[in-house]
Formats: sequence, structure tokens, C-alpha cells
Amino acid sequence: MPSIVIWALPGFLGLPSDWDVLQLPCTESSTTVRVKAINIMQFNILSLGDWASQFNSLVHAQCIDQNYTQKNLLLGYSLGGRLALHALLDMPKLWDGAIIISSHPGLSNESEQAARIKSDEHWAQRFLTESWSSLMDDWNNQKIFAGAPFSFQRHEKNYQRSQLADLLKYCSLGKQKDLRSQIAELCQPILWITGEDDKHCSAIARTIKFNNMLSNIIKMPQAGHRAPWQQPQLFCDILNKWLINSPYA
Repeated sequence: MPSIVIWALPGFLGLPSDWDVLQLPCTESSTTVRVKAINIMQFNILSLGDWASQFNSLVHAQCIDQNYTQKNLLLGYSLGGRLALHALLDMPKLWDGAIIISSHPGLSNESEQAARIKSDEHWAQRFLTESWSSLMDDWNNQKIFAGAPFSFQRHEKNYQRSQLADLLKYCSLGKQKDLRSQIAELCQPILWITGEDDKHCSAIARTIKFNNMLSNIIKMPQAGHRAPWQQPQLFCDILNKWLINSPYA
């Protein structure tokens, strides 16, 4: 029986359990859908491209013995979306499509890149030295989250601070190339989702061009940067509708 496997990548501080919000039924055809949530910290963190290469090697190894009808889709939120884009571009033949949420294709301005690197290095130092509770307060009070409540508790015991610092430094948006031209050449369908209250990411999404006619940009109402967890039922409805209308169903 044909099946879809969605490889789900969370954002910074995200855990595989974040994706438990996804209540994905089978699509209206005989296709089944499984979500495989990934711990992004299980790989060495040297760069975005190196992370993508390691991840793709894992996925490829797990797919070798699978039936050829299995379709692999990437799902990535925020930092996880940027990692997903790098995985898609690193080994495009491994992937049949992608769902990118509240993410960024890359900065093109050198001064903006330098400013972002400086900001991420500052955060990295804070994650190495400051108390956890104050860090979480300041992290969740960043402008991009627009003061929206967050349902997950992030406990220090679930992390290694040095890994978080490395992730901030080596996978900084400031060290990412502008991927817009490469995204425009991809043959796979891409669903790009933002929350309507996330003005920054919604504006960026409008600058992205796609090659596949089934690609789409959707702005979720009454949701911000953390759109899937602010509107979980709507998010699942959008994702299921896209899957049903995709060539995989």
C-alpha cells in the first residue's frame, strides 16, 4: 500500500514531542500518513549544510529497505524549516515535497547577515552562562513571538547548553546563503505556511517563487510565528487538504 512519511523537524528548543499536535488521519485515498519526529540535536552541529548531509544519510539508510511506493516529505518549523530546505537542496531525489512553516530562505544583505550573526552569538553566550528561567522568559518575549502564549514548558534537563549554543552559532541565519533562486528551481511541491500575525515571515514568504504548480503559500488567520500550536486544528486541516490534493494521495 502506498504511504507518506513526514519527517518533522522542530525549531530551536523544539523537541520531537512538539509534533504530537499533528492528528493526521489517512487521506481520502488508500494512502496512509505517518509522522516521524526528529531530534535535531542528534547530529553534529557544524553548519546548516553539514547537518543536512548527516540527516539525509540517516533518512536514506532507513528508506533503503522500504517499498518504492513510500513518499518522503519534509516538515520544518522556523530553524527546522531552514534545516529542511538545506536537506531538500542537498539530496533532492530523496524528497517528494516539503512543508515549511514560519521560516526564512536566507538574507541577501551583508550588513543584515553580520547583525544576525552578532545577535545569535550573543544568545549563544547567554545560553552558556545565564539562569535557565530568565533565558526562557527573554526568549519567549522576543518580538517575533508577539507576546503570544506558549503551551510548552522547556526544562533545562532536556538539553545540553553547549549544543544549543553551537546550534545558534553554526546554524545562524546570518551564515545561511539566500536560497530563493535554488528554491525556485526545485521540482517538488512545497507548502509554505505563515501566521497572519507574523508580519515578518509573511512578508518574506511573498518573495519566494516556486517551480511546481502544486506549491502554495498559506497565511493562517489568528496565528503568529508559532502557528501550528496556536491553531492546531486549522493547521492539520490545511496540511491534510494539501496532502489530499497532492500527487501522493
